[in-house]
Amino acid sequence: MSDPKSLEEVFAGIDEYFSPVTIDRVGDLNVNCSKVKGLYHWHRHDSAEEFFYIHKGTLTIHYQDRDVVLEKGQFHNVPKGAVHRTSSEDGAEVFFISPDDWIEV
Repeated sequence: MSDPKSLEEVFAGIDEYFSPVTIDRVGDLNVNCSKVKGLYHWHRHDSAEEFFYIHKGTLTIHYQDRDVVLEKGQFHNVPKGAVHRTSSEDGAEVFFISPDDWIEV
């Protein structure tokens, strides 16, 4: 069991964009924090859904047929197997839960 920490503490320790820090695991899923700025690559997760919560900033989740824009305090669940990528023009702090299988497409 780990000592309590705040998201502020975790994000303060992240220096690089798109370098997720795994803060815990729930079953087979990683509980992550990441700073995001710019555009990430297209990928999918076949084993489970992926959950995003925006701690600060704005994040866009791009699907092949639409975009979902999330702002501070909002969350979104990416369906299992959905091809997607993320981007943030001005930067965002993102809490997300994801499986280990990152399949680039």
